[in-house]
Amino acid sequence: MVHLVEKVRDLASYPLLCAVLFLATGCSSTPKPDPLSKPTVRITTALDAAAVYLISKQSDDGAWRSGVYSVLKDGPALTPHVAGTLTLLNGNAETRTAFSSACAYIASQIRRGTVDPGYLGFTYPAYIAAGAASVLALENNPEHAGVRDEYIKLLRSQQLNDALGWKPTDTEYGGWSYAPRTPRRPADLSAHLDTNLSATLYAADALRLAGVPQSDLAWKGALAFVERCQNFAESSPDKRFDDGGFFCSPTMSLLNKAGVAGKDARGHERFNSYASMTADGVRALLDCGLPLNHPRVVAARAWLERDFSAFINGGVFAPDRDKTRNATYYYYAWTVACAFRQLGARDIQTHHGKVNWAKELSSELLERQRSDGSWINKFNDAKEDDPLVATPFAAAALKICSRFLPAD
Repeated sequence: MVHLVEKVRDLASYPLLCAVLFLATGCSSTPKPDPLSKPTVRITTALDAAAVYLISKQSDDGAWRSGVYSVLKDGPALTPHVAGTLTLLNGNAETRTAFSSACAYIASQIRRGTVDPGYLGFTYPAYIAAGAASVLALENNPEHAGVRDEYIKLLRSQQLNDALGWKPTDTEYGGWSYAPRTPRRPADLSAHLDTNLSATLYAADALRLAGVPQSDLAWKGALAFVERCQNFAESSPDKRFDDGGFFCSPTMSLLNKAGVAGKDARGHERFNSYASMTADGVRALLDCGLPLNHPRVVAARAWLERDFSAFINGGVFAPDRDKTRNATYYYYAWTVACAFRQLGARDIQTHHGKVNWAKELSSELLERQRSDGSWINKFNDAKEDDPLVATPFAAAALKICSRFLPAD
């Protein structure tokens, strides 16, 4: 069954595939068990195994370091990512100890009263600052409140805004990027920075968890950038492109995994909407203070429900991008689960009828978990072939799914 899924996964995006596989495998004389029999029990077992795996990979100093990628071996890059997921897992003594140790490591990056990235600097300052601040906010420990605030300061310093010379008319304005150094506005904008929706969402989540009020100017800039990443028009929408979905970056085409959709009537290059970024986009809109009934949120939700798939990162991908659409599968699983949680969605209306997204997604994630409790992606474009990247996303998604399933 699993091998058959792997063979056709790149060809089928929607729940219709489930019916095909059921008919293909359900004709045996031996009845097949429900793959999600007692789902919350299976999820609990899977998450316990994931916790054991992650804890086994923690270094003595409380950090996690990649065994696959050199840029993720420094400690700060992966530690917030893993620690944030641990807060969702079983909560036993070992998990609590591992999390406390991780928080102590994150706090140790504060030296002389400020965040000290060391001689070489942080690999991904915006992600690290956002992740660290979010983890310390989740901990709700007054001991680390000051440390969290220092990470928030670092995060603020990475926003492309007036303080760094950016103008509201700049496409990059208000967002966050992968920049390893403070992203000041260059005199020549012929080479755009990699300002993107994913980094901006991480920043928005951190600001929200830290309690930054909606009156803060950071939100105004963030919302302006997020809106530039949505295929949406307030009036006179172009039906070829304005479907309500999101893409990753309005400035760097290569970051948009679904590729180029074409040029609109004004000659502007447009990008295909795809599921992982549409989930990021609707979450960012809500973080920035838009209500559930705002037209942008409604349009994004409709797209996300319509194109939902448990197997694949949904959307129309350009032919040269389709082979790697699942390079961010576990990121997609995590962010779509987060999005439906924020939207309060349970049963959703897809292209092929109504489905319980949590049941579909959790079933697929359980099938993909490895015997050691980890998850790994066969594609390496987004580093999800590193289990310390993929496993926290998958485990967090599973935990969220369990909250939308009936008790066994």
